[in-house]
Amino acid sequence: MLQANQFSEIHAINQELPSPIDALIAQASERATVDSPHLQLLPSLSSSERTAFRLSTGIALAAEAWRLSRRQREVLVLSTQGLTNKQMAFELSCCLKTIEVHVTGLLKKAGVARRNELVAKLIHTYT
Repeated sequence: MLQANQFSEIHAINQELPSPIDALIAQASERATVDSPHLQLLPSLSSSERTAFRLSTGIALAAEAWRLSRRQREVLVLSTQGLTNKQMAFELSCCLKTIEVHVTGLLKKAGVARRNELVAKLIHTYT
């Protein structure tokens, strides 16, 4: 279980990473040309930053494929970080029941039954 200081550190790191939409745009640019400036940036990133970038891109692709709402996208991001429903409710400033509804909708759209299956499908299919 995450402690408050670990949660703050993770949140700070995530703020520095590109948004899933920016990552999707970058990936589209990379497909268009091999000499993309985005490809030149990747070697300068650390291994964990590259992994986070790939995950961010995967989330953007999944959000588009599964037609997720903005809130479902946010819940997906927090799910990949291993947050509980209660932690997600705190992070997104909403009630626990709202998170449960978003998680249920997210699982249906992804065609899986459990949150760990959701993350596995995301990683396997989109990263």
